[in-house]
Amino acid sequence: MTTIEIPGRVYDRIHRRMRRLPPALCEHCQRVEQIARGLCEKHGQDADAVGLAALAHDATKHFSGAENLLRMEDYDLPPVTDYERRNPAILHGMVGAELLKREDGLSHPQLYDAIYWHTTGNPTGGDTIGHIIFLADKLDPVKRKRYPWQPEMGELAETDLPGAVVMFLTRNIARFLDKEKPVHPAAIEARNALLLAAESG
Repeated sequence: MTTIEIPGRVYDRIHRRMRRLPPALCEHCQRVEQIARGLCEKHGQDADAVGLAALAHDATKHFSGAENLLRMEDYDLPPVTDYERRNPAILHGMVGAELLKREDGLSHPQLYDAIYWHTTGNPTGGDTIGHIIFLADKLDPVKRKRYPWQPEMGELAETDLPGAVVMFLTRNIARFLDKEKPVHPAAIEARNALLLAAESG
């Protein structure tokens, strides 16, 4: 297992930030941290570092859509797409990753990317840490009604993280298509990247 060194002051700043969140959101983040820690133990990852990122994944979920759009521009992040402008809540992962880097010092690239892409999936396919945080967020028991395939996905995640991400993306994309709703392009790209990697591997 590779240890990710994070200064103690970064842990302190993030824990203080998360304690100030609305109670229901704070509780969700704490559940996600615990799920992520369990997956880290099964997949040989640094549970303290990845757990911190999992705790912080929704640090800006409570921001308004207008604030997300403003911060995307202020932080000089990639231009917002038409889909994102119409659904600005989906930007909270991108905004959150950058805010945590700038204000709290959480700059490790894998942790940054995991938070950045936790809403859609990483269009490059992502890595083990990204898969853990993505899945831990979706495996919060409170989301069981929205994601009825959660138990099956959780079981698969214990042995096959990329496979579990593909399962989620496949079924969630189908859910949007059934409702005739648009799908964020990154979700489709993430699924394609993982399927192609599986074929070539």
